[in-house]
Amino acid sequence: MGSGRGGKNNLVTMLERVRDCDGFSLDAASGLVGSVEETWLDDEGHPVALAVRTATGRRGLLLAADIAFVNEDEREVTVLPSARLLELGSPRLDRDGGSGPAASWRTTGVEVPLVPGREPLAVPAAVLRPASRLLAGIALLLGIQLGLAFLVAFLVTGHAY
Repeated sequence: MGSGRGGKNNLVTMLERVRDCDGFSLDAASGLVGSVEETWLDDEGHPVALAVRTATGRRGLLLAADIAFVNEDEREVTVLPSARLLELGSPRLDRDGGSGPAASWRTTGVEVPLVPGREPLAVPAAVLRPASRLLAGIALLLGIQLGLAFLVAFLVTGHAY
């Protein structure tokens, strides 16, 4: 889809096409290192960074300049070998005059290592595509129906099959 070699404009364009990377896996040369939690925007509303959760459970900020490739079909973000992930501190809620509350999240300045996890990361159901949720619902209904068929057979004959 895109490459980090073309400069800042290509990176922003790449992220614009994938404005919502929530739930994408985060891959490095060493393997799966985390998942994308949300896309961060600049003052003009352009995507410029990704908030991620590492395979070890830490949260970090990945700048667009550290992204090598975004694969929309596979829902993967691949980082450059030189990528740096900056640890995110605790989220803050600020009362900003009369305009209401404003949330902010800042980096601590500590670099988070990009180490591969032992198991694939679980993607929350809220970030699955609608088609995936539909298929999961159908599979659940089929499982219930199959279970009921065995239960009825057991109750009638004393044997489940």
